[in-house]
Amino acid sequence: MEKIQTSEVSNQFKTHLANANNQRIIFSGSFGSGKTTFLNDFFKTEEQPNKYYVCKLFPVNYVTSDNKDIYELMKFDILIQLLGSGVTIEKDDFDKLSTVSKSVKKNSLKLLQGIMEVASLIDGSAAVLSKAVEIIANIYAEYKDQDPQTKVDEFLTDLENQVGSSYEMNDISKLIKEMLIKASNLEGKKKETVLLIDDFDRLEPMQSFRLLNLLSTNDNETGTGENKFGFDKIIIVCDIDNLRDCFAHINGTSNAFNGYIDKFYSTQIFNFDIKDDLIKAISAWLFEIKIPQDVKEAFYERYIDLIQKMISCGSLNIRSLTKMQYAAIDVPSKKVLGYRAEVDYMKLFFSVLQQMFVGDQEVSNAIHLCNRQNPLFQYSRNIEVLSEALYVMYPEEEDGEKNVDINEKQYRFKCRKSASYPYWELISVNGKSLISNDSNVPLFYFIEQVKRKYLSI
Repeated sequence: MEKIQTSEVSNQFKTHLANANNQRIIFSGSFGSGKTTFLNDFFKTEEQPNKYYVCKLFPVNYVTSDNKDIYELMKFDILIQLLGSGVTIEKDDFDKLSTVSKSVKKNSLKLLQGIMEVASLIDGSAAVLSKAVEIIANIYAEYKDQDPQTKVDEFLTDLENQVGSSYEMNDISKLIKEMLIKASNLEGKKKETVLLIDDFDRLEPMQSFRLLNLLSTNDNETGTGENKFGFDKIIIVCDIDNLRDCFAHINGTSNAFNGYIDKFYSTQIFNFDIKDDLIKAISAWLFEIKIPQDVKEAFYERYIDLIQKMISCGSLNIRSLTKMQYAAIDVPSKKVLGYRAEVDYMKLFFSVLQQMFVGDQEVSNAIHLCNRQNPLFQYSRNIEVLSEALYVMYPEEEDGEKNVDINEKQYRFKCRKSASYPYWELISVNGKSLISNDSNVPLFYFIEQVKRKYLSI
């Protein structure tokens, strides 16, 4: 299948990623839109491998785990990738860990403030918040007897060593930070380290927010503004609309979603959309279907507009279109005027759609979505499709005229069934006669009316 050209989107993301203020990025695109393929290609091409060290996580692998396990699995995955890319562990790395710990302690009051701010987001937060409040109360009650910093340090030490805690900064976590420093200088080239978290779409709602909450407790509590583990940039790959729906499902409303999600991106959400590029590529893809060449050409001329509009409406994406690749489809036929066999192009259209979806109900849903958006089509380019749909809708109609009311508009057609090939001709819209064939028609309305003839729904 011909590769989609996405140079414009690539340049947009290159600029977005290079922005020094973008330490946290939400890379948003709909299901099956090609996000993973795009990012894989992006970080392999041109100068990107020399600019970024990318560590990829696929949290769908963590779906059966609780918070503690998710955090440990994240560290395991990161370590494996670091070691696999040639980053080594030296004795000096362990010697540095105590220095890192002391640095955290110096900023412990800021850390405690950070804990208070995000405690409501973390599983088990009630216990953390309760202990924090207790410590603060003790500090004020006993400040004459003990240095307040000492009591805070005792609390921080317990919290840092609690395995699985979002605030945990044990030796493995600190080791990852040291190894990332080495990764940023691999091959003698200064690189930015990137944690790319893919397949967020596949997590269950509670798991999505669990992982987000783990990532939300970055090193901002120390005042450094660093991301988790010290990555220069974190990219969360998801569908922001789906995430909003999950938030509303959990909380009963999406009103507070903006205030919740804005801590996970630094400047603005990057919206990934290659519909225009996909529309350009689909012409070549349709010619890979294994049907006779003359049928293929006629099908293309009739249905290219519909398929391109389904892409622009969001009903077809790169994942569904890929399933059409090299499909072998039996060419359906129909009898015209009761005796002559002709290719049934309308049925062929539905057969092609059935190659792209898991079942007929999904095909029906895709058509309904397009009809609901009500895109208009140039009548002169779609005469055959419109005529075929009306022929299915009114099989018993004799020669004559018929009105069809759609969205407060009246379309008047003339049926010519006695001709060598029966067809319907649009003659007026809202009583205004057509002078040319440049009028627009809501073609998906007619496709919606005939889909039950071709789908088992």
